[in-house]
Amino acid sequence: MFELFSDYCPKTSKNFEALCTGEQGLTKSGIPLCYKDSLFHRVVPNGWVQGGDISPQRKGNGGESIYGPTFEDECFGVPHIKRGILGMANKGPHSNGSQFYITLEPTPWMDRTYVAFGF
Repeated sequence: MFELFSDYCPKTSKNFEALCTGEQGLTKSGIPLCYKDSLFHRVVPNGWVQGGDISPQRKGNGGESIYGPTFEDECFGVPHIKRGILGMANKGPHSNGSQFYITLEPTPWMDRTYVAFGF
């Protein structure tokens, strides 16, 4: 169970919550907007675990948000100061989709690059 920091990141928190429940149905291309049956596809020892690829291939290189393919970086107000921080994985600025990570230890180098939105 996670506490989502919707006061800092309301849009990001809503995306994650909706993907957890599946309440948004399907993408425009017919892919379920839901984490059900998705895998944790990446484990970085002493770093983080990553999951949330909802694409049919589930290989860790896909996914989509409830807002479309990607959405903007909303806020960098939550620091990566401890184990268990929940954040959005991305491919660069403003490329958040469905993939997320959970830190395994403090990762301050992620601050201002990845949006953390829960614990």
